[in-house]
Order: sequence, then C-alpha cells, then structure tokens
Amino acid sequence: MKIHVVVAGFNRALSTTLPSIEKQVISPLRELSDSCAVDFVINRSAEPIYSVWSGEKGSAEYELPTLPEGSHLLALEQAELDASIEDFLKHILGLAAPPTERDHTIVVNLVRYLSVLERAINVIDPDADYVFHTRPDLIFL
Repeated sequence: MKIHVVVAGFNRALSTTLPSIEKQVISPLRELSDSCAVDFVINRSAEPIYSVWSGEKGSAEYELPTLPEGSHLLALEQAELDASIEDFLKHILGLAAPPTERDHTIVVNLVRYLSVLERAINVIDPDADYVFHTRPDLIFL
C-alpha cells in the first residue's frame, strides 16, 4: 500500500507544530506502510503579518525546521505567490467586493491557500493508494 502525506499551507511556526505532525501523522502512517512519501508545500513570508480574523500580528516563522528524514520540500515565497494570483484575485474581488476588511482578508487567504493546494496536487504520487493532507499550522494531540 502506497501512502502520500502532503503538508501544505502557510508557515506560521512549523518548528512548534512539526513534532506533533511527525508523532501523530507521519510516524503512524510510516508504520502502516513501507511506502509512505512525505511532501511539504509551504508558503512563507519574511514580512510582518496581521490577521483581522484572529488578531495575530508580528512575524511568522520564516526559516523552516529540519524536516523528517526522506521528506521533500517545496518552499513558496508569499510575494511570488501573491504575484501569481494577482489577476485572478482582482477578477474575484471585482465580481463582488467583500463588505468588510475581515471578509476581504478571508477571500485573499482562501485564494492563496487554493494556489498552494494547486501546487501540492502536482507533487502527489499518482500511484498512491491513499493521500493524507494536513496544514503545517495544526498541532495534533
């Protein structure tokens, strides 16, 4: 049985979440299958962040921690990602302007995340029997 784990999304603090992802997701799946690929598709930003949703502000973690042995990394820079979705985002926002700053932020982050997932799809082994996806900002207990 071939399993492919794809950790995809924005890096807030992967050094904090990675131990639980390794312990609760990657290790059990590797024990289940002798063929378990692991890919990280991470977008990151050296610029300060502010979330109108959560109130989170400051700097997200830019440097990535040492990833599990045998895993692969595709690192995406936020500025490059934003440039690649700029026209599509303008089109979406031109259809109906979000009524609040919070709604605008949600739309922008959703399009960013979908763009990351689009890149993640390209790293998935088409012969995998199972694909497990998680975000890099989740802690598993």
